[in-house]
Amino acid sequence: YFPALGKFGANFNTSGFAWTDLVNQHPIYADSLQLDFSGFLSKLDDNNYFDLGINNNLFGFGFAIGNNNHFTFDISHSLEMRLNFSKGLFDLIANGTDCEGHAIDVFSDEIIGLTDYVSVSAGYSRDINEKLTVGANLKMYLGLANISTERADVRLDFNNEKISTMSDIVINTSNPYLRWNLTGNGAGENIFSNGGFENDVNFDAMKNLGFGFDLGASYKLNDAMEFSFALVDVGFINW
Repeated sequence: YFPALGKFGANFNTSGFAWTDLVNQHPIYADSLQLDFSGFLSKLDDNNYFDLGINNNLFGFGFAIGNNNHFTFDISHSLEMRLNFSKGLFDLIANGTDCEGHAIDVFSDEIIGLTDYVSVSAGYSRDINEKLTVGANLKMYLGLANISTERADVRLDFNNEKISTMSDIVINTSNPYLRWNLTGNGAGENIFSNGGFENDVNFDAMKNLGFGFDLGASYKLNDAMEFSFALVDVGFINW
């Protein structure tokens, strides 16, 4: 069989707050909504995050041998991203700089984590009997990009009508396409420069290799109920 090309899936989640914390029913006008920024701030923790995952099936096919043995081949693209932010960032947006003698942690710990890769997999499943089916996928990963902040502390201090900033950030990146350089100009300033595309892009694209597997099983209890279990993307990428 040949499944539809371009199958797309996405998931999104946050920490401890919901959209209705920010937009909810107006307390006086029942037929209207209000932007409740104060209520939203009260729901935030000191550290918060957004998680986004996207999976796109690029190509796949399968075939059966006999009645019980099924084989599949699949190429898919996955993007996983997390953005962290502190409550202090929204305090700054809501209250501005009207907080003399105070300090705000705009960011703390990790700011962003991003992993982008292509997965090539070959799978096998077998119908043990009419009720039980088990299967496994072997996968090879091609890493496209990996970005993470090992350390990210940005702090604003408000005192005597002055704002001072302190920051300590370490960013790790890996990708086979672009090179970025950080150099000093001799005046105590650092300058980012884009190294551009490398001549050996095709060679470098094979450097971020990884391997993994999926395991799964399903059991049909009756015509109306079925149980399933799966371990997905258990593996690694050597960036």
